Amino acid sequence: MTLIRDLLPEDVALLREIHARQGIDYAFPELNDALFFVKKVRVDEGRIVGAGVLKLCAEAMLLLEGEQGPQDKMNTMRQLQAAVLDEARTRGLDAVHAAIPEIDFDKRLVQLGWEKDRPGWHLWTRRTR
Repeated sequence: MTLIRDLLPEDVALLREIHARQGIDYAFPELNDALFFVKKVRVDEGRIVGAGVLKLCAEAMLLLEGEQGPQDKMNTMRQLQAAVLDEARTRGLDAVHAAIPEIDFDKRLVQLGWEKDRPGWHLWTRRTR
């Protein structure tokens, strides 16, 4: 019999083992963190065969007036970023993500403290409906 159910605390040790056997280069998630708000396991014949978890995160977007000079744009981005990240942290988020097209903006992102996600990994989106 196959069953999808909520993750139980006693499932975590087995999930750590499954994660280690996968050999994928990312740390085992801190599943007790409140940001993990959906945690499901698939049980097949009484044995956990997989888990799906969702961590709350935010997608950052920038709307910037193009008429400003380069330094004014950078000052605007710095000030907005500080305010937005402070509020995100206050609301409990530990990171934000941004999907950036190839527009030669990488240098500015680095100057603002952003880091590229891991090489070889790509952002994918799946709508819930």
